[in-house]
Amino acid sequence: MGTLYTFDAPDWADYATAAVAYAGVGVVMPSPWKVTCSLVEPGQMITSPTGGPAQRLGRLGARWRCSFASMPALGPQTARQLLALRLAARANGDTLAFLWPQPPFTGALGAPAVNGGGQLGTSLVANGFTAGATIPAATFFSVVYRGRNNLHCTTAAVTADSGGAATLPIAPMLRSSPASGAGLAFAAPAIEGFIQGHTEDWTLQMLAWVGLPAFDVVEAG
Repeated sequence: MGTLYTFDAPDWADYATAAVAYAGVGVVMPSPWKVTCSLVEPGQMITSPTGGPAQRLGRLGARWRCSFASMPALGPQTARQLLALRLAARANGDTLAFLWPQPPFTGALGAPAVNGGGQLGTSLVANGFTAGATIPAATFFSVVYRGRNNLHCTTAAVTADSGGAATLPIAPMLRSSPASGAGLAFAAPAIEGFIQGHTEDWTLQMLAWVGLPAFDVVEAG
């Protein structure tokens, strides 16, 4: 899995302070920076030429995109550290994992995990929840499969049964089957992918005294 960028945002959908870790090195970057998140879908709308109802054709491979902007100047020390981490990840062909902004939970969820292998589609059978715990609709979580963090969102509220089991309706659909027992990260879900944008502009001088240009992180798949 890739570099871990985390943020703890008081206004979780917009601004954040980021802590970056890679190969045992940590960097804390200043706030604010603006985060805009969206779902990238390969499906399309099909409209009948004879006036019939429109249909939406879904395809496997929908994934999340996070766009980051408004990063302030980092100062020389933080800029040097961040540049070194970015270059190390790039040299190793590594993906980057950013913690997804999400409000904190008001109750304990337990230690949820995938319950059973071979799962695909738009639902995920899980166990390990605290008995009776409620997972609200539009709650994000990540699970590792194919060696990377994959981000999903619940599409309806679910309450775990007395044994801590629940079937989560999710979007997007699973792109691959996670292993039974794989942990579900609700408290710190992560989006993992490659940075897209003007990364060639990430010079020491720009990072230290100007700030980061806008960039995107799109799930690698």
